[in-house]
Amino acid sequence: MNRSLDTADVVVVGSGIVGLGAAYAAVRRGLRAIVVDRTDGPVGATIRNFGHLCIGAQGGEARRYADLSRDLWLRLSHDAGFWLRESGTLVAARHDDELDMAGTTVLDDGVVEQAFQRAAERTGVADRMPWDEALDYVRVTMGQSKIDVFTHLSGGDAESAARATAAFEGAYAEIVAEQGVSEIPGAADAIQGLKDAGLKVVLTTGFAPVTRDALIDGLGWRDLVDLALSPIDAGRGRPAPDLVLAALLRTQASSVQSIAVVGDTVSDVESGRRAGAGFVAGVLTGAHDRPALSAAGADAVLSDVSALRGVLVQRELLPLVAAS
Repeated sequence: MNRSLDTADVVVVGSGIVGLGAAYAAVRRGLRAIVVDRTDGPVGATIRNFGHLCIGAQGGEARRYADLSRDLWLRLSHDAGFWLRESGTLVAARHDDELDMAGTTVLDDGVVEQAFQRAAERTGVADRMPWDEALDYVRVTMGQSKIDVFTHLSGGDAESAARATAAFEGAYAEIVAEQGVSEIPGAADAIQGLKDAGLKVVLTTGFAPVTRDALIDGLGWRDLVDLALSPIDAGRGRPAPDLVLAALLRTQASSVQSIAVVGDTVSDVESGRRAGAGFVAGVLTGAHDRPALSAAGADAVLSDVSALRGVLVQRELLPLVAAS
């Protein structure tokens, strides 16, 4: 970096991570940069927080930036010669139960498909293929992150997918306002029964937080569930294991083997399997049928979520308090 303020194109005040990052970016663009700070030693916030880098609860555009940042750190380590080791993370946890929303605990009744159709009509995101083909893909990928589904429908056009996702969320809110929202019969009692048995209950969904929270508020479940997670809270949507593992971390469960995952789609089951959950069940109140859920690796396929506690008791998977 040029040491003369008179000849610098960019002067950055502060040599923390943001300041050095700005200076580095300027130099890579061919500019002359100089960094000034109040001390000649590392004593600020950056040095107090150094040592660990991870991609956390990002999704969509934020996740893209996180991936770019990780790649940048790896390149800097090589170019500058400082030590950096890539590794995974092992976390021990307590006991947890993770439930899907639409089709598992929340009655869908075709609302998701209607919202997809409205979004497609308003944005043209699926114009590159016949609508029947697009709708078939929507049905096959039920349970997955909506941005991922729209990215496929748009042929990989990220901006078009983002617009369509926003349109979907708006359309879903419209339909809920028009038709209301209802639980799968017995779902609230089933959730309360699991909590009475000593489990924590986490709802997961492919919806954005604004839609997820509207559903929870519409059902009056804000105080019923312990936590609700969307892909942006975990990293990736289903069928990746991120939502299940985020539930484990956020509830401080004792181990991934102590988690039961329940959902109505193949993606729900695959997510639980990939996470290593101790018990994974499908339910027949949503998108996919018994053969599909069984083929995906479900330990059991239930008529609905109200049967979950009985199966867990039968298999001696609940805490002892549940059997008493």
